[in-house]
Amino acid sequence: MGAGPRRPCEPSRTGRPTGPTGPTGPEERTGPGERIGPGERTGPGERIGPGERIGPGEPSVARELSGPPGRSVARELPKPFGRSAVGELPGAAESSAVGELGQPVEVAGPGAGWQQVVDDMAVHGTAVVQARWAGWLPGEFDSVRMRARLGAHDWRRTRALANPEARARFVATRLLTRHAAAAVLDVAPDEVDLAYRPAGRPYLRGCPQVEVALTHTGPVAAVALSRCGRVGVDLEPAGRAMSFEGVQRLLCTPRERDALALLPPDRRGRELLRLWTLKEAYTKAMGQGMRMGFADFGFTPDGRELVSRAGASISPGEWTFATYEVLDGHLLSVARHAAGWEPSADTAARSMLDAGFVDEVLRAMGEADPVDGIA
Repeated sequence: MGAGPRRPCEPSRTGRPTGPTGPTGPEERTGPGERIGPGERTGPGERIGPGERIGPGEPSVARELSGPPGRSVARELPKPFGRSAVGELPGAAESSAVGELGQPVEVAGPGAGWQQVVDDMAVHGTAVVQARWAGWLPGEFDSVRMRARLGAHDWRRTRALANPEARARFVATRLLTRHAAAAVLDVAPDEVDLAYRPAGRPYLRGCPQVEVALTHTGPVAAVALSRCGRVGVDLEPAGRAMSFEGVQRLLCTPRERDALALLPPDRRGRELLRLWTLKEAYTKAMGQGMRMGFADFGFTPDGRELVSRAGASISPGEWTFATYEVLDGHLLSVARHAAGWEPSADTAARSMLDAGFVDEVLRAMGEADPVDGIA
């Protein structure tokens, strides 16, 4: 299939995500010297789990949590990250994939509106939410009352985190994820069953029509939801220094190294970081993280298409990629796959139930009355 314009979520030929590597493993690394456990994205020098540690640059809970949560849906729209970085590569152009995915929506807290997120799912097949996670942290986040809001599994994970800041961040990002999923599923947040696959990728139990991805670093978190197929996201501070000489052979294909070497050092570092976030987002969508060699695949200069190490096109037209500059000077990259099933604009949880089938099951179980309210 060619790489021309596509409808949102146009199915692929194969019906499954494609890429150069195989199955996932039990643990994912997310950056130089970083490791994560199931479902958790860490910042520099952090580990999540019993005995975890928090690295430099993490927000103080006391500083970040002062004041009530924000109420605005999106105080400002993030800019597509392309003019100053993507366009610096020879032959690069600003990616039209930004338009295909839509802009990330800032949701400052639980009281904010969700209509733009619902609209994005209907129009683009994907919605991306960004927030400062401190605005999502309730005052009683350490109280046993959080068990009902988090679910038994995430409540146990919360209690296993020894560091108060890590515990606060975990609670806030899971509440953000649940509220975002609830908006597109048209259910209450407490009804969302957030679960995790063996490699740590989150999923919505019982709602396979929507894929979900979560990332956070420093004070910022992002959630992506897609009715098209797999989705991955990655956040990094735009000012994070990366040594081209130190990471080029681990991160870049030969063609990417050659193109980056032509750039002035300051532009090279920014483009290198953009490339890093794109590759993180793609490998997370694949459920592999850094178990997939980053130098074994690459991108066209405009960041729109996936290519092999030698530069040959991989799965043309199946993936959509975009990078944005979002809150507090962070870069957010999104990778979305168009799966092989016919997408539906209706993502409501009730749409997944066949009323007649459920009635027959209940009758077989001795229930006399059919289920009400299932359309």
